Amino acid sequence: MRITSDLVKLGTEILFDVYDSRGKLVLRKGTVIPSQRHLTNLLDQKYYSTPYGERGNSIDYDWDDHGSSSKSVAYFIESLIIRLDEIYSNFMASGYNLTGDIGELADILIHQLQHEPDITIGVVHLHTKFPYPVMRMLQSAVFAILVALRSEWKTKRIQSLARACLTQNIGMFPLQFELSEVDGSELSDSQRQQIRLHPKRSVSKLIAMGVKNQAWIDAVAAHHEKIDGSGYPLGCFGYKISQEARLLAIVDRYGSMISPRSQRASGVSTDVMRNFLVAKKVEYDMKLSKALISELGIYPPGSTVLLSSGEVALVTKRGKNGLHPEVFSIWDSNGGLLSSPQKRALGTDETRILSIKKHEDAERLNVDLFWGSSAGQFENQPLLI
Repeated sequence: MRITSDLVKLGTEILFDVYDSRGKLVLRKGTVIPSQRHLTNLLDQKYYSTPYGERGNSIDYDWDDHGSSSKSVAYFIESLIIRLDEIYSNFMASGYNLTGDIGELADILIHQLQHEPDITIGVVHLHTKFPYPVMRMLQSAVFAILVALRSEWKTKRIQSLARACLTQNIGMFPLQFELSEVDGSELSDSQRQQIRLHPKRSVSKLIAMGVKNQAWIDAVAAHHEKIDGSGYPLGCFGYKISQEARLLAIVDRYGSMISPRSQRASGVSTDVMRNFLVAKKVEYDMKLSKALISELGIYPPGSTVLLSSGEVALVTKRGKNGLHPEVFSIWDSNGGLLSSPQKRALGTDETRILSIKKHEDAERLNVDLFWGSSAGQFENQPLLI
């Protein structure tokens, strides 16, 4: 969002970092505007509250093309992430009512997942460069919507669920930046207390903004409750927890485990899924956990996998069963980049997936070569960007 006079005041601390149109940091959060000249210069120039410049101000969404033809698919999905970051940056800066913007974003995301699920799954698994709190909420929304669509929930119910996912942590949004930098064992007593209280605080903020949708409120309130009563803040059991809250608890946990933090590498999706199925304690709804695994597949789009040939491939599409998705080999058995991606047929002894194998260059892949209107057009196109 561009810096305006309602966001910065003379003699007061700036509540966010300030960037120029190229994404360069100009002023750090907490800087005090010392004079009218400095304030005038800040307002006259094109400065923004996030590194994304004008790109974050709106989403150019074509409901007929599903956001995939007028601009690159990757650009569109990333624009959703950027827009969510903008919404929360504005909320933190001025306390504005974000519920309308969240509703618009939620509906776009539902529509996108109805028509382009594999690219959406792929980007949220592959791209983790965006702010941790923002990615976590978007991941939750993507995974929860997929399960709800598979389960044939009614439209209004899915809309409520998506809104809950995108506001689940509104009560501790600033704290999440701190939490992404520390290991769980290093949390202070104050941080632990804030974590346990954030569902209640999130609900209070949503009600203060005029949210009356009870399904939305209930899902946010109980998204850390567990089937066995070991959750928080109330320690509710089983049937007392709504299905929306149970599903949000599952996708929130899954997203947390596959997302990297500064002190911890991201988990492997297959290991995370296995943990849900073989857990000694029944903390999560098993039926919904299995629905998530069935929907994503054992090897979700956006995963990089080791093939029996020694090549490392990118999963681009879910298969009819979880073991045989569509893959393109990217790196050869020696780790070198192939001259052009090669689609591999799975299901034979010669070519099968051995395991998930994370590759350090995976986030640099030009995803528009694998998804959307340009998919498969590899000639004269950069594979890494």
